[in-house]
Amino acid sequence: MSTTDEFENVYPDEGSTSINDPQGNVIIHNDPTASNPFGGAIADFILFGITNGAFQYGPSQGVNTSIGSNNPMPYWTGPWVVSGNSIDVQWVSDSASPSGYNLRFTMNVGAAGDAAYMEQIVPIGGSRWQWTGDYLRTAVKGVSGSFSGVGHLTLSLQYLDATLAPTGSVYSSNTNTLGSNLVNPVLLTSTTTPPANAHYAQIRIGVNRNSLATTNVLVMDFTDVRLDRAVAAVLLGDIGVQHKAPAAIQWDTTHLTFSDDTGSVMFDITKTLGINAYQTLNALAGLSLGGALISNVINPTVSGSQNDWSPTGLSTCSGVVMSLSGAYTITGFDATGFVDGQTFFLQVYGTSDLTLSHNSSSSSSGNRFTLPGGASYTVSNRGGVWILYYSAVNAVAPWHILDN
Repeated sequence: MSTTDEFENVYPDEGSTSINDPQGNVIIHNDPTASNPFGGAIADFILFGITNGAFQYGPSQGVNTSIGSNNPMPYWTGPWVVSGNSIDVQWVSDSASPSGYNLRFTMNVGAAGDAAYMEQIVPIGGSRWQWTGDYLRTAVKGVSGSFSGVGHLTLSLQYLDATLAPTGSVYSSNTNTLGSNLVNPVLLTSTTTPPANAHYAQIRIGVNRNSLATTNVLVMDFTDVRLDRAVAAVLLGDIGVQHKAPAAIQWDTTHLTFSDDTGSVMFDITKTLGINAYQTLNALAGLSLGGALISNVINPTVSGSQNDWSPTGLSTCSGVVMSLSGAYTITGFDATGFVDGQTFFLQVYGTSDLTLSHNSSSSSSGNRFTLPGGASYTVSNRGGVWILYYSAVNAVAPWHILDN
């Protein structure tokens, strides 16, 4: 396939168009006119961090044959049996999958706790200062059998140092939520920050039977396995001094937090920037690159001036659009359910302007406006303004407008 000269330069032999693996699968095309210079397994690694992660290449005996030591899956090892001998692994065709093939686990009748997995060790390069984070994901679909509470799907990641010794904890995802779903894949993920001395990642995908079911026969297909990397500076570099990649990103109705691999909160957007996590993500979910689409806008009926105004959905909306038939005044919004830093826009339509009253006693303490210059503010017909809730500076009148 190649010739090496006295200076150790390697030249492809004339007529040789590719470098293949032991199974005959293309690793690199020598033909410069090839549409893709890399074979599918290497392309998977370059794009998604797992070699042959979409299972494009299968064992030498072909589809629907059992994978094992005499019929190995290219670039994977296993199946490794944890318990029992009832689990069979095969390479099968599936035109709906990325490569046209899946890795199929069949759990036959056997003992409680039967388990087996496939494994691959991939280089990750490492990051001494932990500036990268890893996101391991796989999609699994049920093929046949009764799944609910029986077949458990497992995805795990163990970092290894340069000597292949384990370092850090095992990060895993284990679920039995496939239920009766035989069409749409279930996504399993494991997100983490590699230890400072991590050089490789040991990836395992597999199935196990719970302790109750021993007679169910289940067939499950892994369609692809991906290892995505994120650079911490992209996530947090513009915010502050924290550059270590987050192992987990979580949010609830009040907080958006980034945590490290020990579970400690590295960064809390709500506390640091005064931004409400629910409102921020709710608004971001509706943003479109084609324009300024903002989701969850309410359009309440307005029949006159309002005190302690509380239209349905106010505390969770991104915007309020009002259609006015007269010159009305709002003296305050009901602040129930709001947290400091939460915002929404107020848009006025109709035939008249809207007046917002400064610190009016017509609304209850805690529901009033603090307005520029300590005076009433007019929102012109067909105009709008952003409303900010922030009680830290004035608990009696926590509503502010963001003008200009």
